Amino acid sequence: MSTLVGNNSSQFYDNVIRELSMIVNNEKIISHNNPVLALEIKLYYVMKSSKYNSTQKDEILKRMITEWTKALEYKATELIKEYAQVYQKIYQKPLDLQYAYISILKKVKYFAQERYGERLNIIRSFYCRYLEQQHWQELVEGIIAESQRRMQAVFLQRKQQGNN
Repeated sequence: MSTLVGNNSSQFYDNVIRELSMIVNNEKIISHNNPVLALEIKLYYVMKSSKYNSTQKDEILKRMITEWTKALEYKATELIKEYAQVYQKIYQKPLDLQYAYISILKKVKYFAQERYGERLNIIRSFYCRYLEQQHWQELVEGIIAESQRRMQAVFLQRKQQGNN
């Protein structure tokens, strides 16, 4: 996760997301925790706006999708951590985190394709960046290591309780 926090462009992304949030607030829309829904709402207002021509709108769409995939990256990481913990409790076995990551990424990719179509090159680059080139590998390995540490801690705790 240090790769996300330590990213030099994170300030830029934060500023863009803050500005997009202001659009939503100015339009008196209730903000949502769901980043995909929030993206849809913001894109709706960009498309509705007469301030931009179609080329500018396309450029804004590309930028917004790029910025929000950064936010989704972080949110997906947190969601998978929670999911892994629940899965472990229910099934008493570890979740295949690599598979969970890829399936969430594919859902995001399909969402983007459905809404914005193949005309946006950002879809292709998004797919290459996250799925084909495995840029998430480092994050996946970090989560696996953290989950294993937690599971070992729980196991040791139970073992100690059993000995008492």
